Amino acid sequence: MEYDNAYHLHCAITLHSGRSIILEELLQKQTYAGLLEGIPFASLNDQRMKWALETGRTKCINESEPLLIAPDRRDYLREPGDMEHFRSYNGGRPEWLPMVQCIGGFKSISPAHNYNMDGSHLVVVWFQNEFAPPISNGALEKIKSIDWESSATDYEF
Repeated sequence: MEYDNAYHLHCAITLHSGRSIILEELLQKQTYAGLLEGIPFASLNDQRMKWALETGRTKCINESEPLLIAPDRRDYLREPGDMEHFRSYNGGRPEWLPMVQCIGGFKSISPAHNYNMDGSHLVVVWFQNEFAPPISNGALEKIKSIDWESSATDYEF
């Protein structure tokens, strides 16, 4: 992230469109926190993403509809093939998401739709392999590619 003089910290991101956005808040937790036994499958991961979107909808300071950056899904935990015994054991196909769920509240001082408003904001949900900071390079590139005008909600003070 880029340094922003107004906030005196590294919280700015310049989108590929040229728009500058500010990370105002970041909520993180282990993706599989609370999974006490077993291994994840696609249906569990779908539920985890749904919960992350709901958390973003209710806990972030702005009330925009959250945007999910689709996470990479893989059939191994640490290295390819390490879950083979689970496939033969229960006939299922293990599926893992990156280990950290991230929910970021972003704002722009420019509105996205109505230029009579004061700015725009958006909640973004993504997954990465480690806690931030920093935001992982892969996630940061996907955030920079967001179509802010079609995703963000305008606000006024």
